[in-house]
Amino acid sequence: MSKFLFIKEAMTNFKQVGAIASSSRFLAKKMMFSMRFHRDNIVVELGSGDGYLTKHLLSKLSKKSKLYIFEINDNFLHLLKKKVDDRLIVINESAAILDQYLQPESADYIISSLPLANISAEVKNDIITQACKVLKKDGLFVQYQYSLVDYAKLKKHFSEVKLVFTLLNIPPAFVYICKK
Repeated sequence: MSKFLFIKEAMTNFKQVGAIASSSRFLAKKMMFSMRFHRDNIVVELGSGDGYLTKHLLSKLSKKSKLYIFEINDNFLHLLKKKVDDRLIVINESAAILDQYLQPESADYIISSLPLANISAEVKNDIITQACKVLKKDGLFVQYQYSLVDYAKLKKHFSEVKLVFTLLNIPPAFVYICKK
């Protein structure tokens, strides 16, 4: 059902969804590769869509970890609120106001599926600035995109930016692993 919803949302609201298909398991694996799941974490997911990455994160997070999801699409939000898990906090707000929900330097990881290429420069800058503000020292911001258009912007905000590529996704994607 969620795959059908994702395709429907992509067709009717592509600018907000920013993808033609849900993330692949190969992309999910690359996005979570640098995460340490053996400890309690505060993880933030931006633009969780149909919850595919959410499902994988919850399967790996410790019992005392927390997963904050920021999602603005009402149909995806309805689907995400059906997930019952004490570690999950679903927030119907823009990622540009992360600091209204999280303390400075409180998040270990931020995983983003936001379509940065479709977001205005001002809002994109607000999101990246907020991510830097709420990430712990040495925390990671992990973002995927289908192009390298925001590589230079991310390098300005983070001390280290690594790039990995996953061919096994529709379409193939770049994963930015950014260290604060």
